[in-house]
Amino acid sequence: MQRISIWKNLIQNHISNDTGEDMSIDDKPASWGNAPFYRLTTGNDQGGSNGNANYFSTKAKTVSW
Repeated sequence: MQRISIWKNLIQNHISNDTGEDMSIDDKPASWGNAPFYRLTTGNDQGGSNGNANYFSTKAKTVSW
């Protein structure tokens, strides 16, 4: 999650484009995605059952160690 935040800070001032669409970096999936509850830098590890889910935390929790 820290790496994602660093990358976001590096590119967020350089994403303007001629279409005027998708010109901000938000912590949510694309509108065409099938899992609108996933987040990359916020959310919980409960898979969306209790609010938005953090993708990395949810996936790590499902791995059997």
